[in-house]
Amino acid sequence: MLMMAMNLAALGGMAKGETPFDATAAKMAAANLANLGGKDTGFLWLPGSEAGKAQDSSALAPIFTEVDKRNQMFKSLADATAAMQTVAGTDAARLKGAMGAVGEACAACHKAYRQPE
Repeated sequence: MLMMAMNLAALGGMAKGETPFDATAAKMAAANLANLGGKDTGFLWLPGSEAGKAQDSSALAPIFTEVDKRNQMFKSLADATAAMQTVAGTDAARLKGAMGAVGEACAACHKAYRQPE
């Protein structure tokens, strides 16, 4: 998750105009996200690793039991990151457009399965 956050931060900065658009860096970060978004993350959600039981965990208990729903959310993330990978290195406007679907996929999962900060 930290690797996703690091790559999203770089892309988000470019999409928001906070950092200069760099086609090479955008393509690399988008490729990293597409790779990470397509991974099976089931091994991450072990009982006993939820918030309040494991140090530095923000995972809510339903992430461990709602396997089909969780997997569908990760499928949405994988689809969104794959779509972003196809346009990330073209220009900032197309990157920004693709970031919307990635952000929606992240937010849906966080709302359902992540303890608010």
